[in-house]
Amino acid sequence: MKKYLFTKGIALAGMMSLIALVPVLAATTVTVTGDTAAGENQPGWLFNRDMGTATPYEFNAAAASIGTGSLYVKPIGVNASDKFIGENFVNTPIANINTIAYDFKIGAGGVDTEEEHFYMNVYANFGVSPDDKFYDCRYSVVPTVGSTGGFTTVTFDPTQSYPVATRGGASASPFMCPSVPADMDTLSAGSNIRVFSLNVGDTSTSDLGLDGYLDNVVVNLDSDVTTYDFEPVPVDTDGDGVADATDNCPLISNSGQENTDADSQGNACDTDDDNDSVADVTDNCPLNANADQADTDADGVGNVCDALLGPSVSKDQCKNGGWMTFNNPVYKNQGQCVSSVVSKGKNN
Repeated sequence: MKKYLFTKGIALAGMMSLIALVPVLAATTVTVTGDTAAGENQPGWLFNRDMGTATPYEFNAAAASIGTGSLYVKPIGVNASDKFIGENFVNTPIANINTIAYDFKIGAGGVDTEEEHFYMNVYANFGVSPDDKFYDCRYSVVPTVGSTGGFTTVTFDPTQSYPVATRGGASASPFMCPSVPADMDTLSAGSNIRVFSLNVGDTSTSDLGLDGYLDNVVVNLDSDVTTYDFEPVPVDTDGDGVADATDNCPLISNSGQENTDADSQGNACDTDDDNDSVADVTDNCPLNANADQADTDADGVGNVCDALLGPSVSKDQCKNGGWMTFNNPVYKNQGQCVSSVVSKGKNN
């Protein structure tokens, strides 16, 4: 029994060593946002390059897979060529790509059986092709299920089989494209994926009125994992650089977000900054709580924020009852007040 346990312990230690050697991938989330301007160039993305047939889109908060919003593709028009295309120029060797995934949700203009209109194309080049060539092989990743009620995840895995088109014509591919993208490396070492595109709609009229949402695009490479989160443009009504959603004074500019009483309102719009139930306009210490509004020297500045009511600096400050409010240290009688003044070498 002891021998078994010892052997098992060695095996377990070996497994732990192997686990420890597995690298931890860097994970990055990139927020992609914008207004309704078609063709807007985002980090790593280009939307609707073909402006003549592009379907309008926007970033809004109507639905979300992650975060608070997504990219919404508006209802597709009557032209057969109308569709949405969002391209990401990944330009990475196939051997370094683990998966590419995205989430989609069919909009109110579609039905649950129209998932095939929310597909991904993956464009790949053989290693011998020039860098400026757009593609040799076009792989189609078509979802088999979808829903108007929630998001569905679609994943491209280079080791799996997909429908593929081999490019012909003047830019013909040097090889017939294999159905498994990873096999391109066998035909030509260094094959890479240049672009992948998310598509909504096809080149027919069967998608008329279809709309939907795209979100949570995850590019999983050997070296890192990047998540693209589509979000609406943050609203900043007062133009202070702080979005309304997090601005403690959304209608009054206050970029510093000062908030003395740590409540839900910043100083710029809080009528009682110190939360002492005395409005700032009448509070003799608007930034220091003093519900009693004590003001011993009757100078209009409350005791708790009156600079003259700290440790005494002259005998005059020990007179007129001022000594009764000293609190640093606490002076209990006039003698202590005068003694403090003398010890500081002040006037006596």
